[in-house]
Amino acid sequence: MTIAYSDILLLQMQQQAMLFDLSSMQGRQWSTQRITDFFINIQHLLPVQSIVEIGAHEAGFSLSVKKKFPQFNVFAYEANPYVYEKYINTPAIQNSAIHYEHLAVSNYDGDVTFHISNTIQAKQEAKDSKRHSILERKTNDSTTDITVKCNTLDTLFKNELSHNQGFSLWIVILKEMMPGLFLAPDWDINIYVRWIWIQEKFL
Repeated sequence: MTIAYSDILLLQMQQQAMLFDLSSMQGRQWSTQRITDFFINIQHLLPVQSIVEIGAHEAGFSLSVKKKFPQFNVFAYEANPYVYEKYINTPAIQNSAIHYEHLAVSNYDGDVTFHISNTIQAKQEAKDSKRHSILERKTNDSTTDITVKCNTLDTLFKNELSHNQGFSLWIVILKEMMPGLFLAPDWDINIYVRWIWIQEKFL
């Protein structure tokens, strides 16, 4: 795939997001759904064999991809242990043939501290909320810290990369977590990233 073609797809994704008012919750939800549908629908145009969802939560994106493209290998990674335990045994996951794993994707292999916010802005926060992170919040809310196993994409997909098998990424993380995530600049990887646009509101 040429850079020009990749740029066209990225521009189209941005245009999809701009169709809605991102200052409202409903607008962000509609925009997310539109971008999700667009991203899934272009996968057959890309030279990929695998789809990777990072920050998967209930793995909704992965389930949608697997349903539309059953020939793809689909991997969903969720770092929050409470979220993982909530969804791993659900019929949707068990009957899907996606690879749903409790794991953080980071810029090194080993363990990482995952912060469970007990409260956010003085309000009780559920342990399986989407608002927990490996990043510490900038508020004085209390947290419970949990140690979670982490790996790099290089480690997780060493075999695929060595055989020049491309994959697409759907990343639901904050922009501050992006630097250093990919440690293989010499490999020709086709990466298409969706990253969340309401970063600061969740910190």
